[in-house]
Amino acid sequence: MEKNLEQLSLSADIPVAASTDDSANEAAGATANDEVSKLQKRKKKKSKSKSCSSLGALAKNNSALPSQKCMEGRFPWKIVVKSGRGRCAIATRDIKAGEVIVSECALAFVLRSSFRTIACHNCCKDFSKESTSIQCRVCNYSLFCQECWESTRELHQECCSVIKLIGDIAVEEDCDKDLLRLMLFLALQRHSTMNETKDTVGIRGGIRGDILYSSFQDAMALQTHENKVSESWRLSVARACERLAEHATNEITNFQNSKGDLEYLACLINANAHGMGAQGIHNTDIAIGIFPFVSMLNHSCRPNCCFYSEGNVMHVRATKDITKNSELCLSYINLYEARGTRKEQLAVSKHFDCACSRCTEPLTSSVDRFLEGVLCNVKGCNGVLVKQPQSFANASTEQPAGLWQCDTCLGILDPTICISQGQAKSLDERPWDTLNNAQTRLSAAISVYKERRFKEARKQLEDFLSEFTGKLHPLHVLLFDALTPLMNCCRVLGDAEGGVKACRTIIDCMEKVLSGPSLELANFYFCLGEMYSERADSVESSAILAKRYKKQAQEAFNHVRQLRRICLEKATLSL
Repeated sequence: MEKNLEQLSLSADIPVAASTDDSANEAAGATANDEVSKLQKRKKKKSKSKSCSSLGALAKNNSALPSQKCMEGRFPWKIVVKSGRGRCAIATRDIKAGEVIVSECALAFVLRSSFRTIACHNCCKDFSKESTSIQCRVCNYSLFCQECWESTRELHQECCSVIKLIGDIAVEEDCDKDLLRLMLFLALQRHSTMNETKDTVGIRGGIRGDILYSSFQDAMALQTHENKVSESWRLSVARACERLAEHATNEITNFQNSKGDLEYLACLINANAHGMGAQGIHNTDIAIGIFPFVSMLNHSCRPNCCFYSEGNVMHVRATKDITKNSELCLSYINLYEARGTRKEQLAVSKHFDCACSRCTEPLTSSVDRFLEGVLCNVKGCNGVLVKQPQSFANASTEQPAGLWQCDTCLGILDPTICISQGQAKSLDERPWDTLNNAQTRLSAAISVYKERRFKEARKQLEDFLSEFTGKLHPLHVLLFDALTPLMNCCRVLGDAEGGVKACRTIIDCMEKVLSGPSLELANFYFCLGEMYSERADSVESSAILAKRYKKQAQEAFNHVRQLRRICLEKATLSL
């Protein structure tokens, strides 16, 4: 998930209503008040870590998804349970790069609030220039294409009075409104399942064409990690769910989801929702949805699959050749990050400690050391100084930092000793000081960039790169993070040459650090092709230069086609 759900991470443990269980007391003959009180206290204590919803029975058993059998034989993988990893997606045969792993229709989704006007709220297809959107006049929020409005008007009108209230509830209870909307729509999937007839049964929990349609029961088999969320999230969501459950019960016919059910769904969404992109070369995360089978693919910082969406369907494809019995993995986060940053993001947002091959290989031999390394300037060394984990130093928790070690000369620096002595032995500059200065300078430049002061931002970004190139490793994440805003500044200011230089550096870094094709890499190659085309147009008076730039543009666009053929099965530049 961006492609992770950080914007919705108000998620929570679920507060549990205390059970008095009067009938059980009567059966046991518990008539004394003190005995009843003791029984209630024991029940309260026992229930603190449990949800007051019964929706998670399948998840607790780590069982197969109810619709799993329908996909076996149709897609080249199966779900197995592995000790220490839980459910995993395992290839049932050799898979070629570019092959479809699964195509799944969202069980429920919502447009992000900031993008609510650009796509249909029922099918998630972009509104084209030729088509017009229809906005519901009751909630004044939801928009539909003509076809969807005609087919879903009655269903929407039943719940739109509740949708209208969600914005106010979210603000008043300090809760994310997109989370609440998706929670309501997921609850309505349970509602529709409970009211299935012989004419509608089978639409969910099966395959139509090449698309898998998961069921509400499939979603209920997903893990929620409800016991790992913050207390502040728990409380805000609990208050919002109480109000939402009351309104929905009053406004929606046969709405049978309690406050506890809604809280459970909120946790499930927070742990499992996937971002959904707008169609176009420049992918944008405009929606979030629940895809139970896509969620069966675990995370790896060296993924062998990628995902993208078309409308409300999520497609997963192999990005490299995969052998039989290998695990299929996606990436949930930005992979051009230091190891510690990646692990922290996954621990906070997805509640696990990443132990993929990239995160577990020794730092001294991993490309990860370059993303956070400071160049060692001991004479004749040219190695990389990397801050070691706290356990490396076997130090007490009172120490402010771990040791730093060079991967070449193996020199070790202890910040606490160097600070007390006021020097870093033979180093001209202490690596932690270099890193802190770089972070401060980059943060200041990015702030100016976000204010759209592009000329000033470009100057600060170029000064930053000039000063810290040669101090930080060329692949360092801070240097990399300066390149995209610099490229954008150059493009805004009409400097295609400067933009090309920054873009080529970005591509070079990505190809050295990240394994396999990706849509992000395709996007940068597309930008490169655009800028070469701009340069060709700007030098029409020189036929030789124009021809050279056009050739370079074509080479960049060919890379786009190759990457898109694997990631999207589309070798064209346009969608």
